[in-house]
Amino acid sequence: MADLHFNKSYTGRRSDLINLIAREKGIRNILDVGCSTGVLGGQLKSAGQVYVAGLEKDRRMAQQAGKILDKVVCCDVEKADLSRSFSKQYFDLIILGDVLEHFTDPWGMVKKLSHFLKPGRFMAASIPNIRYYTTFLHLLFKASWPYRERGIYDRTHLRFFTYRNMRELFESNGFSLVRRIKKFRFIESPHPINHLASVLKFVPFNDIFTFQYLLLYRRVKA
Repeated sequence: MADLHFNKSYTGRRSDLINLIAREKGIRNILDVGCSTGVLGGQLKSAGQVYVAGLEKDRRMAQQAGKILDKVVCCDVEKADLSRSFSKQYFDLIILGDVLEHFTDPWGMVKKLSHFLKPGRFMAASIPNIRYYTTFLHLLFKASWPYRERGIYDRTHLRFFTYRNMRELFESNGFSLVRRIKKFRFIESPHPINHLASVLKFVPFNDIFTFQYLLLYRRVKA
């Protein structure tokens, strides 16, 4: 797939999200919100007989994803009337892979998307943790916000979450936590030393070394 002109943060393989949902049975219809070029959807389709639809705002990415996924809708997800494209309570799984922080109203988006999810089924998300220790270091010692082209401090992020905020986001919309995975890093940017970061799970208060949370929630209330 020719994705050399896209931000690599949005086009990489997402085996972490695949592993997050791997234990759940009976997942047949999947919606990938912010599907990018369709890499994750392609992984899902390769792993089993599933229907994967995608929502993508970027037209070029949507065109690439359309070559892989069963259906791709190019739209501004927050403004679009999704009922024109999908039936209510159709999906077994809705994936929000590093997209909630890009919405002006992520709380409203979770509520909006939940109408397209079958009762008792799942919403999976990956969300950067703003409580990561480098946030404090930058504010305390540099008196500045560490804007970046990717990662926790991606300059296109509109909203910021600690784990408590993440819980409130889903629980206030009728979801119950099924699984939580912490992704640790010693250094915020990709670095070889981060391969050893799993030892941080034994450190007290390791939330501040959690770069990202992977969350699987079940819809329990309509």
